[in-house]
This record gives sequence, structure tokens and C-alpha cells, in this order.
Amino acid sequence: MNKYYNEVRETIRAVMNSGFKLIKVDYDCGYGTEQGHDFIYCKAGNSLLKATEAILAVDESHLFIKTPSGDEVWVYFVLGNEAGLAVNDWSIPSDKDEAEALKAAISDVSDKWEATQ
Repeated sequence: MNKYYNEVRETIRAVMNSGFKLIKVDYDCGYGTEQGHDFIYCKAGNSLLKATEAILAVDESHLFIKTPSGDEVWVYFVLGNEAGLAVNDWSIPSDKDEAEALKAAISDVSDKWEATQ
């Protein structure tokens, strides 16, 4: 099993549990044009598993999500970092409460995995 599996899966689950919906995992900084090659949609059935597997398939990817208010933002995963640092960056939702919720979801998982070091 990929050593990042649990951290990635827990991060995605925390994001989803905070009210965000998964859209796609993109391997080309959001510019992917070919489904299955440059990006993978995660909207339909078992999106947590689809997103986790897609992120683990490459070294770097953007997980695009929809906020409860309808904005589209991303979470940037870089595999190769130390435990707790799989999420390298993310865009900030325009709604302050959504921004705080996303930050908390990512930080809680990150802090947990950094503590295992």
C-alpha cells in the first residue's frame, strides 16, 4: 500500500465532511483536457475511493472541490513530502466560514500525521 494512502484518504474525507463536494483530480494544474489521462472526475459514486486512487497514482495533483456556496477551489497534493505534508497548498474560498472550514479540515489531518514523525 502507498505510504500516503491513509493521510490522503483522511484529508479527502475531512474535506467532504466539512461540506465540500469533490469535482475532479487534475494532473495538469487544472488544465487537463483528457478524461482518464490528465484528470479524473470524482462526482459520481464512491468519489472518496476514486479521488484517493487518482491522487496516489502520481506525485503531484490538484483535487478540485466545490464549496457549499458554489465556488470551485483546489487542494494541491505533493507525494514525497514528509508525513503530514501531503497537502502542499490550497486555494482559499471567498466565504470566510468556508475558508476556515477547509483550513481546519486540512490542518487537523496534517497535524495528526506530523505527530507520527
